[in-house]
Amino acid sequence: MKKTLVLSVCLFFIVGAFAQQKKPAGTAVHHQAKPTLSPEKMAQLCQAWKLDTVENFGVAKPATAAEQNDIVTFMKDSTLFLTIEGKATTGKWMMGWSSKIINTVTGDAPGTKMMFTIMKLSDNYLELEYQTPDLIRTHYFYSVKK
Repeated sequence: MKKTLVLSVCLFFIVGAFAQQKKPAGTAVHHQAKPTLSPEKMAQLCQAWKLDTVENFGVAKPATAAEQNDIVTFMKDSTLFLTIEGKATTGKWMMGWSSKIINTVTGDAPGTKMMFTIMKLSDNYLELEYQTPDLIRTHYFYSVKK
């Protein structure tokens, strides 16, 4: 029963993804410009961020011993330097079609994509949300690395 339900849900999303709307004759298709950050937001984001707190299921906890030195650095040239649980990796980042989404491709595992949503961004505060494939959301709270 569970497999049938999961299969039905997957099929629903696949069919929806490939469904196409018919455009009236003579209607031009315009592609939207790729979103970009304002110069102010780019300056805020493009720096080194140190992980302070991780929130799972509404419970916020300070970074663990393994996460204590975790850092994410966004560069203006779309390069990404990331340390997760002490393991450093590099990759690229870009804004997705929603101006809050960042896609990162880790250099350690080529082709791996991780999607983060910028929840809050200021000069000294960054909150990112990551959603796992099984829909579990984790919030990462960063401060500017000094």
